[in-house]
Amino acid sequence: PFPCSECDQRFHTDNRLTIHVRDHHSGLTFECSDPECHETFRTNALMTQHLIKHVLPVECSNPECNDHFRSLRLMKKHVRNSHGAPTFDCFDPKCPRSYNSAYRRNEHYKAHHGALTIKCSNTKCSRMFRISSQMNKHFRTSHGAATIECANIECDHMFRTMGRMERHVSRIHGACTIKCSNTECDQLFGTKGQMNQHVQRH
Repeated sequence: PFPCSECDQRFHTDNRLTIHVRDHHSGLTFECSDPECHETFRTNALMTQHLIKHVLPVECSNPECNDHFRSLRLMKKHVRNSHGAPTFDCFDPKCPRSYNSAYRRNEHYKAHHGALTIKCSNTKCSRMFRISSQMNKHFRTSHGAATIECANIECDHMFRTMGRMERHVSRIHGACTIKCSNTECDQLFGTKGQMNQHVQRH
């Protein structure tokens, strides 16, 4: 072994002893090579470690990792690949859903498990909802203006949604397979009654 004459440390090689004496007992200081930085360090290794922060300013967000990166994007990619993406489980212990961000987890919780705090904006309706988008959809389909006409031209019904109109057509009018009895007319009808009403208008 090679003992240090200044302290109690011993080294396996003369080279390691020389480095130790230079770094710890020579009185030399190592100044950061960045012109805007005036920090000094006791050892060259500490100065080099410090210099990485100038070249690669973004430190890994994992406290157990000492890696540095040129950009936030590269750091996030490193975290996903090396440390695994954090998962945010639903607050409800019975719900199996998990998300890759706290924001998405919170939005899910409000929409599916939160308290019913939003009242329908129609004063005559007592329905309550967890989030405003649910209430808005309900309002459009239940209280909004009926602006969609029935696809059957003989029918005067109006609907708030296309889905409701299509259900009405299939239930009330059925497939329009009955041709007008007037040979000069090409219109089709779902029922004979509709066709007869139409014929009376000819």
